Amino acid sequence: MLEENQISLDSTHKLGRAIDALPLRQKEAIYLRYLQELTYDEISELMGVQIPSIYNLIFKGIKSLKTVLSHSDFTSKVIFLFFFNLHWY
Repeated sequence: MLEENQISLDSTHKLGRAIDALPLRQKEAIYLRYLQELTYDEISELMGVQIPSIYNLIFKGIKSLKTVLSHSDFTSKVIFLFFFNLHWY
């Protein structure tokens, strides 16, 4: 149990560092899409950016997270933690 908690804590720290490394616009687009569940049209209007740019922001942000985090860290649990560790709003 203690080892699982340590692994979870380590994953959370890695995730926090990975999120902090993302540009603000990528974090914002990912937050709006996956946590607020807005459509790409809504995000485009809200952020004042063309829809293809929204796709690029989200894709690049997720790609960066996958690159920084090991495969085992990039799980549904880590994605879940991502949304509760956003420090930019």
